[in-house]
Amino acid sequence: SVDGAFCIKGVNVFSEVGYDFAVNLPQVICGTQFHASEHVMLASLARYSSDDSYQAAFSGAFRTSKVDSEGAFSVDAICYPLGKGKEDINSVQVKFLTNWECVLAPSMKLKLRLSERFRTWGSPFRTDLRADLSYTQDPWLLNMRLNALRCVGTGFVGYLEEGRKTDNMSIYLRQGLFFVDDWEDRIYVYERDAPGSFNVPAMYGRGWFASAVASMRINHSLRLYARASYTGYHFMMHEKRKPGKAELKFQVVSRF
Repeated sequence: SVDGAFCIKGVNVFSEVGYDFAVNLPQVICGTQFHASEHVMLASLARYSSDDSYQAAFSGAFRTSKVDSEGAFSVDAICYPLGKGKEDINSVQVKFLTNWECVLAPSMKLKLRLSERFRTWGSPFRTDLRADLSYTQDPWLLNMRLNALRCVGTGFVGYLEEGRKTDNMSIYLRQGLFFVDDWEDRIYVYERDAPGSFNVPAMYGRGWFASAVASMRINHSLRLYARASYTGYHFMMHEKRKPGKAELKFQVVSRF
């Protein structure tokens, strides 16, 4: 592979060309990034991959002059000339994503996120709308999320989280509800966990969940982490109700 990048009057340009000798296919990527104005940055990208796909993307980020709100957007399109299924040809997928964050008060922020996906196979449209409201006043914090998703049907997840964090100890309590009747409408929710653990469960079914995550400094080199959680499906019809899931975890981290 060969790659390079250079800047022309504030416009960044980069490219990489590679060749896969195992399958005798090239791979090319090129893009640019530049400031459209003092508060707006734009970027574009084009890619040809060795899996015989073509991809193009355009994105941007902006902020107000007072820096009390900022946002970003992206449009990504990919084409598979050979298709994604046995009988498909020229399968296409387009994704749109936009984020906006506003400072409502010195301790309060509102975040909005909207994504839309269109594809020529499977379920064509998938719309995801999420709103997060957070309040932080050291050492306390309060987070609230409402998330709705429309694909085959309509899915909904909402939760409230309270927390307190200091140098020696932290604790976070979260309670939420979910109503997702179809697997295609599942909603992924990031969960706090111990270091080294990545916990993003897919909410599916009808029920509620709760979790408590805490950490405590034992001494200058040892810290104890604990997590307890439960997910129940009590709002599903009796014949479809699934057993609940409980988890208890302890972890000690030593730094030296």
